[in-house]
Amino acid sequence: MADNNPAREFYRALDTELRLLDESSEDSRYVKILQRTPEKDPILALAQNILFADSSSVNLLTGFRGNGKSTELRRLKWKLEAQGCVVVLIDMANYMLFTKPVEISDFTLSLMAGLSVQIQEKYQLDNVTESYWERLSHFLDSEVQFEFSAKLNNVSLGMGLKNDPGFKKSLQKALRGHYGNITQQAREYVTDLVTKLREKQQDPDLKVVLLVDSVEQIRGIGISDEAQAIHDSVRELFYGQAGSLRFPLLHVVYTIPPFLPPLMPGIGKAFGAPVVSWPNVHVRKKNGEDDKDGLKLLEDIITRRYMNWRQFFNRDQLQRLSRATGGDLRDFFRVLREALIAASVTEDGVTDAIVEQVKNRLRREHLPIAIDDARWLAKVHDSKGVELESVDKLAVLERFFDNNLIMNYLNGEDWYDVHPLLLEEVRRHGVNDAAAG
Repeated sequence: MADNNPAREFYRALDTELRLLDESSEDSRYVKILQRTPEKDPILALAQNILFADSSSVNLLTGFRGNGKSTELRRLKWKLEAQGCVVVLIDMANYMLFTKPVEISDFTLSLMAGLSVQIQEKYQLDNVTESYWERLSHFLDSEVQFEFSAKLNNVSLGMGLKNDPGFKKSLQKALRGHYGNITQQAREYVTDLVTKLREKQQDPDLKVVLLVDSVEQIRGIGISDEAQAIHDSVRELFYGQAGSLRFPLLHVVYTIPPFLPPLMPGIGKAFGAPVVSWPNVHVRKKNGEDDKDGLKLLEDIITRRYMNWRQFFNRDQLQRLSRATGGDLRDFFRVLREALIAASVTEDGVTDAIVEQVKNRLRREHLPIAIDDARWLAKVHDSKGVELESVDKLAVLERFFDNNLIMNYLNGEDWYDVHPLLLEEVRRHGVNDAAAG
């Protein structure tokens, strides 16, 4: 049934959940972003890395929340499947508690829980998965003396690790000193899975790919000791335990938090492949000038969602909101929706005053800025780097990233800048206070 209210129809078309589009579905809302120029397409680079690799590989994908990574992982899935690969996509938000420190033991078990759920649903390899959970349960009972209150399986373990902080902490404690055994059992399970899949598909060279989404959402809250412990655990997981994240006969893509690559520029070497970044839409250049191609891209995205958007916004208003969000897709959709609501209340249409109103509301979400933060952000704006002075400040940098105070772009190389709506505040406090100090 068609919606007879154009403003409401436009509003609903901007639902951020609808960004999880799939290029393979030929959905008219899907807009190519970086892949307009093949050599700049991070997803194509990931696909080629996997297709060129031999028996196994590990790749890392990073980017800020809300910039379209999950949509692009689905595009990667489609591209690889079109080349004959079996691809499993896991959303780790369903199997992990992201606000507590992570260890290789619980991460591996969460990963295996997600993998076995997907494999059972798609390929019915019940004997293989049941055997793994039976062996793991026996190991926990006999060698670790960790009592599981119910029969251990992928669902019960996944729910426990996601929803019960006490269970997660107890399991981590029990498994310390047993990392090697957990990793070995997981590798044997993966080997059995891939072997059985190849037999079922009658293809001895079948490539099996695991896409691990949402890992970048592991985060500490604030700058507490626990937040620092979470950041340290993520660094240890993807650097100190890099070897344990590789599995025989399997090609894996992990999403990682955006603070890791600038903190550890050599992290890709640990996995044998460079870190691939999915940046914000490139609406501005390093010198602050508009990037006309990026502004046009955001216009195209809106046109695909709602062709008659000009009934509500003129192009200048749309571009002003594009610049104000710095190319962050989630915020871009949100300010457009807020403008539509405001216009429907006043019944005057989207006026320039409404555009300024939603911009100011977005700006206020990030204020006030502490003087120390402003000084740091001023340096970021000048250098276009993250300016991390020591790992002790990692929690602060993660907060900048998570709250969009710092944004990531890609133009030949990764670079960073302060949120455009905060530049005046940063210049005023950061530069002046630094000079006064």
